[in-house]
Amino acid sequence: MSYLKRFSSGTWAAICKCVAAIHDKNIIPPSLMHIKLGNGSLSLMHIKLGNGSLSSFWYDPWLEGMPLASRFPRLLALDTRKSDLVAERFQNGVWTWFWRRDLRGGIEQFSFSSLLSLLAPINLSREKDIWVWDGSSSNVFSVSDARRQIDSHNIAPPSRKTDWFKTFPPKINIFIWRLKMQRLATKENLEKKGIILSNSACALCHLHADTDHHIFVTCNISRQIWVYIGSWVNMHIPCWASMEELWTWFDGLQIQGKKRLVLRSIWYSTLWNMWRLRNSYTFNDAAFRKSHVLDNIIVSSFFGCSLDIKNIKLIGHCGCKTLWTLCNFLFTFLGALLVGNKILLLF
Repeated sequence: MSYLKRFSSGTWAAICKCVAAIHDKNIIPPSLMHIKLGNGSLSLMHIKLGNGSLSSFWYDPWLEGMPLASRFPRLLALDTRKSDLVAERFQNGVWTWFWRRDLRGGIEQFSFSSLLSLLAPINLSREKDIWVWDGSSSNVFSVSDARRQIDSHNIAPPSRKTDWFKTFPPKINIFIWRLKMQRLATKENLEKKGIILSNSACALCHLHADTDHHIFVTCNISRQIWVYIGSWVNMHIPCWASMEELWTWFDGLQIQGKKRLVLRSIWYSTLWNMWRLRNSYTFNDAAFRKSHVLDNIIVSSFFGCSLDIKNIKLIGHCGCKTLWTLCNFLFTFLGALLVGNKILLLF
């Protein structure tokens, strides 16, 4: 863009650079009227032709929503007056042409015949040309409609639904959402973004790449944790090969109501504490180690499911919990210990 050379710093320069970067990546090309997306295209605006005095003959989408320059590039290259308006080309009811040489047979003559057939039914009026927005049924432009149209063609829909567990902190819910979307900051995902790392191996076992399915499913440490969780909840936990298998298995469990809330609380707590363990070894944080994982899973699981089942909320400006909440949590936790460290999902 020419204005980037005039403004090298400041807020406006930063905006111009962002726009240029978006254009270069073809997310929004310089022409906002017709966006190419992969093998297809997205028409956002077109011109409702009036007298043709405001519409470029070659570059504006005034004919069937697509610029003639995109349809007939060979004819555009031969034209000597590429900047003409539609009104300047339609004189006394006749279309005029300004070729730098005579048209040859083959593709050039075929393209010209196709162009004439498209122009045949066109008649100009006394009204002005009007831009029409195609992004909504009302044909009225809005930024939200434009954002929605672009996102629907550039962002893949989520592969599975993410449930918001209201009794867990937002950071854990966001973590589960990012995990299901495969957007965690694993070493594999960081390298995909062009970040150079000195070591891409798992910080727990140092044997395999640091990926989401390895951290939570196939790593020896994670398998040991899942074996313990299976023994704790009195349930057989299979050896999954990927996160997709884990989610599919969990979604297919024939458990409903309070039992499912309890199990989901344990699942979310387990995954979250596995991630905390991985981060502690990655960044050499001695405050959270393997010996802490199981205790943290038990405490956070009971706290989350007890609040969800009884619908107890934190009260007071200081975030103090009611006495009933504390008693319920402590008795539930002690009860689990008294039955041999197992949770019998029979209530």
